[in-house]
Amino acid sequence: MTTCASGLGVSLAHRTLKSQAQWSSVRPRLRPERAGSVIPPDFLGLGYELSSVAKRGLLAANNRALIGFVRRLSYEGVVRIGGSTSDFATRSAKDEAVSAPKESVINRAAVEDLGGFLRATGWKLIWGLNLGTGTPEMAADEAAG
Repeated sequence: MTTCASGLGVSLAHRTLKSQAQWSSVRPRLRPERAGSVIPPDFLGLGYELSSVAKRGLLAANNRALIGFVRRLSYEGVVRIGGSTSDFATRSAKDEAVSAPKESVINRAAVEDLGGFLRATGWKLIWGLNLGTGTPEMAADEAAG
C-alpha cells in the first residue's frame, strides 16, 4: 500500500500473522524520491460558530492579537463561519447583534467587522446559511448580501 504524508511518499509494509487475534506490524519507510501530492497554500482553515460573528471585536480588524495569530499560521487560509448556531440565526440591518446558541442576530456592523478581519488576514470566507429554521427565501436574501 502506498500513501503520501507531508509531500514524501511513504511505503507501508506489513507481515501477516497466523492468528486472527494477533496484530499486524507496520513498518513505515520514507521514500523521498517519490513526490506526493501538493497541498495548496490555502488548505489551512479555522471554523467559527456563526454566533462568534455577533461578538463585537472578536472577528474584527482591530483584534490585532487574533490577526497576528492567524497570519503566523498562514498568509492564505479559509475562515468557515457556520456550525449549529447558523441554523438558528437571523440577519437584521437594524437590530443589535446578539450572540446566542439559538437566537443569534447578525447585523451589518458585525458583517463589516468580519470583512475587516478577512482583509487584515488575507484569508477567504465560507459562510454557512440558515438551512435549519430559515426559509429558502431567507437563505437567498442572505447569500445575496
